[in-house]
Amino acid sequence: MKWLILFYLKFLAISISVLTPWICYYNEGPRKALSLYWYTDMWILFLLTNIVTGYYFLTLPSWRLSGILLIGLTLFPCKDYIILHDIIAILFFIANINPIIRNKRLSKYCIPYVASFFILPFSIFWTEVLAIIVLCLYHSHSLILLKSLNTMKKYSYNK
Repeated sequence: MKWLILFYLKFLAISISVLTPWICYYNEGPRKALSLYWYTDMWILFLLTNIVTGYYFLTLPSWRLSGILLIGLTLFPCKDYIILHDIIAILFFIANINPIIRNKRLSKYCIPYVASFFILPFSIFWTEVLAIIVLCLYHSHSLILLKSLNTMKKYSYNK
């Protein structure tokens, strides 16, 4: 039962992560980068999403570095710590590649994730949004696989 509650909490975190850029965009209009919503009325949504997602990453051994970097992005806003924020942001998006590649079953998500970076010369914001969508799809897929494994274990124990 506990794993089922955790499943839905993690799925909620993923859902919030994928919806936040869209909510910010439609409520505050376009920005050059997602981090600039920190300086709008959407700052609380941006902050909570990053903290929840960072915590979610910290609970996954392969994603701990990503969690630390995401929380770092939140602690060092882009206008106040320009260079540090940009370095952490770049490291965050690069750090996500390793755990995706290492997961043999879900490594195919690396292709659209890396492909999203080709939009970077045209739009930082849309690059970030596409990368976040791929990350959310990856983590949703991973959660669904874990849930099906837990269901199969429970079913086989009850025989």
